[in-house]
Amino acid sequence: MAENKKSFILYADLITVVKKLVLKDRDNGTNYAGELFLHILEYINDNEPIPIDFIIEMAFEPIKLQLKRDLEKWDSERNKRSEAGRKGGLARARNAKQSQAPLEIVKPAKANQAVTDTVTVTVTDTVIKKNIEDRKRDFTKSLQPYLEEFGEDLLTNFFEYWAEHGENDRKMRFEKEKSFGIKRRLTTWKKNQKGFKNGEIKQNTKTWEAPEGDGGFKIHRT
Repeated sequence: MAENKKSFILYADLITVVKKLVLKDRDNGTNYAGELFLHILEYINDNEPIPIDFIIEMAFEPIKLQLKRDLEKWDSERNKRSEAGRKGGLARARNAKQSQAPLEIVKPAKANQAVTDTVTVTVTDTVIKKNIEDRKRDFTKSLQPYLEEFGEDLLTNFFEYWAEHGENDRKMRFEKEKSFGIKRRLTTWKKNQKGFKNGEIKQNTKTWEAPEGDGGFKIHRT
């Protein structure tokens, strides 16, 4: 038997030989059936048994040949599984190495320092755009309190200018400024606009909500 092989197969057609031995044992008071079974067990345990006589030797010969064929088949299958496992391990190791991305090392932010970017191991366009869209909504909400004072048209133009960003940019225009006071910027913006009168601005009071989907405004009259 091979190392670590703890079982073997006995085929159903062996019953013909064993039955003849059992009948002979009953008639003659012998124990050929038991001797054959013991011989088989000693053989598969590598005890190198010697048949007690010609009858056991003849009965065991076809069984021995079948046991050898089964052992060769078992060795072949084991080698195939071992090789497949080795190749699978190498493939997994290659895939794991290829999937590793270099880490981006950043210095920790100082106390009270505003953090506007999200740092991840792998940054995709989808993640970047989603973060910017979320920040756009926050930006529009920060402008909401100034709707009555400055009007929806001015706020819309103000938002579209300062929320502008390139396709591959991580920051909007206003996020690139060193400082950005909304009230002060709106006041300056208003002074630079032409064609706006106080009455027109105050009449244009509408509910202004955060942009949805593509970043557009959803306006409801009050």
